[in-house]
Amino acid sequence: MAGKKLVQILSDQEIFNIHERVLGRDGGLAGLRGDASLASITQRVQNHALFDPDYHDPVRLSALLAYAIVVGHPFNDANKRTAFVACLTMLQLNGYALHDGQWLAELLVVVAAGRLEQSIFISDVVNAVSARTNP
Repeated sequence: MAGKKLVQILSDQEIFNIHERVLGRDGGLAGLRGDASLASITQRVQNHALFDPDYHDPVRLSALLAYAIVVGHPFNDANKRTAFVACLTMLQLNGYALHDGQWLAELLVVVAAGRLEQSIFISDVVNAVSARTNP
């Protein structure tokens, strides 16, 4: 894979740190749920990055991460806010500067309500990021 840049994916600890910063700024109930759902989420993203050719794109992986955080609900509180910041952070780490994220916050609310499938959410994010970024 000469010439291809590896996608930078957030670790469990980086996502947990984002969650702590979100709570510090906006308040909420701290802590992870009692299961290993955060590790499962990051492993899911890693597996897609390694084994699914459709997910070698950092925008798709960032969207998958956000979706998985909202649906997997690994934190006691602030899952949507954490998903939002994690997605923006991962996009930035991979060279995307998203300047208007209100649409993403609104989409995450729809995901949390169970009204948007993963494939549609990811497609919406990919299309929107393409239109709203400065690489």
